[in-house]
Amino acid sequence: MKKIIFAVSLTGAAIAIGILAGGFLAKTTNQLKDLQESTVKISEEIQNVGTDSSSETAASAGTSAGAEAQVQTVQFRKDSYEDITWWDLISQEEFVYYEEQMKKFEEDTSYSGDGSVPPEPGINPDIDGMAVRLPGYAVGVDSVPGQFNRLKTFLFVPYQGACIHVPPPPPNQTVYVIMDRPVSTDPYLPINLEGHIYLEEGENDIAAYFYRFEGDKVTAYTDF
Repeated sequence: MKKIIFAVSLTGAAIAIGILAGGFLAKTTNQLKDLQESTVKISEEIQNVGTDSSSETAASAGTSAGAEAQVQTVQFRKDSYEDITWWDLISQEEFVYYEEQMKKFEEDTSYSGDGSVPPEPGINPDIDGMAVRLPGYAVGVDSVPGQFNRLKTFLFVPYQGACIHVPPPPPNQTVYVIMDRPVSTDPYLPINLEGHIYLEEGENDIAAYFYRFEGDKVTAYTDF
């Protein structure tokens, strides 16, 4: 069973990196395919313009088809979310550190660390403003009056019980979420969070965070 957990798991790092890379390649391939199909469609529509039509009419038809294809492309990008993992929220320095630890473990499976201190938690500026999908657990901050499980804002964390029964994760593994509308969640069940992520450092009574998330919707996490 997959577990949504951020820890210094060297084998987990390899799996997460591989899945992430595969997801990016698959999405890029699909986008190129869509662009190629749109180009072929535009070319066919231009060729179908009657020979008795003026050059201005043909140009107008081509422009209209091109505009339609462009609108469809923009809509596709607006409604799409990039699948990311909690590894994408750490800094480059941290990523390099854990990657080196992973290599040492691969060379010697009895390796349990060299006593070095991991870098301080940092951010990944490359994801600022991205439309993403991230799995995790919700920890309530501001619920609907009389409905404690209807949340308008909450902290989003990578493992169950964080900030409740155990200390909070590092601030780069804690996301402050503001939903477009209240949602029903269970702190013990994983969910997929979809929306836009931004760099924003803050702190409340529960934990400190390095990211703010403007949530569009949540869905059940079923990838076990």
